[in-house]
Amino acid sequence: VLLFLLPFSRRPYRIVVNFVEWLWLSEAAALIESVAGVEIRMSGDVAKRPEDRAVVIVLNHHCRLDWMFFWCAAARLGLLRGGALKIALKEGLRSAPFFGWAMQAFNFSFLSRADRGTDLSRLRAAADHCVGHGDRYALLLFPEGTDLSPSNRDKAKAFAKEKKLTVYQHLLHPRTAGFVEIIDAIGTRLDAVYDVTVRYDNHPKVATSEDPRPSEKNCLIEGCWPTHVHFEVERVPASFFGASRERPADKDKAAKWLTDAWERKERKIEKGPSLASTMGTHKSRRFANAFFLILWAIILATLTIGFFYGLGHAIGNALWLLTI
Repeated sequence: VLLFLLPFSRRPYRIVVNFVEWLWLSEAAALIESVAGVEIRMSGDVAKRPEDRAVVIVLNHHCRLDWMFFWCAAARLGLLRGGALKIALKEGLRSAPFFGWAMQAFNFSFLSRADRGTDLSRLRAAADHCVGHGDRYALLLFPEGTDLSPSNRDKAKAFAKEKKLTVYQHLLHPRTAGFVEIIDAIGTRLDAVYDVTVRYDNHPKVATSEDPRPSEKNCLIEGCWPTHVHFEVERVPASFFGASRERPADKDKAAKWLTDAWERKERKIEKGPSLASTMGTHKSRRFANAFFLILWAIILATLTIGFFYGLGHAIGNALWLLTI
């Protein structure tokens, strides 16, 4: 309803939508950890930084569910608060029933990967819209463009050999254009870039399968969730790219950093996950999960009672009219 009153009520509209996003993603993270039993392990620069208003997160795209598991890490980093987290997703998800509409309301970016110019303009427009209005903005970007499926891995190896590039075993070569475009769009308002490396300890049944990666079928249908998900976080301040409140980041430096970061990421995955995790993190996780599970139980109970009360009332009226 507030949307129809724009431009006079953009702020209350965004407050409502951002609250729903925070509530939804926090509850999903709570379910992943409390109900599915996935243990999230964090290492590196994991402290919350409320001063970060505009950041870009680059994550290796191991499987199609990376963005869902990242919600758990984003909650710890304080990037869900105020609906700050935005995700660059493939175009097809825009038309998903209900969820596609909700993600559009959340200002997620949808990329076709077929038209580079359109994709870059969409990334820039989303950043200009959010950051330009002073909203907190944390864009999750997958520079590889697609996940690490066996077919994509074979194509990437053939491409690397043809172009005489490093042949990665656990990654695909990153595409720098989208990253550079979003860095340039945020401009002088950029606070930092978060380089996040994800690695999974998969369910034994999945680990011995032909494609040993988490998938919608394995997790959501068969209940074979990863036992542990490891996130290693490195926060790179905007000043590293030559950015300040007076001038934007250097594009060439940003592109080179991304390429170098992927080489380091390959070595990190080869070495294995860092098991750094504090008891404080686990305590706060359990408390947060209990809070969101109870809150959503109340919300769902209220909606269910309201629905059936309304349905019963409608049926009663219909029978009364039928009797007459």
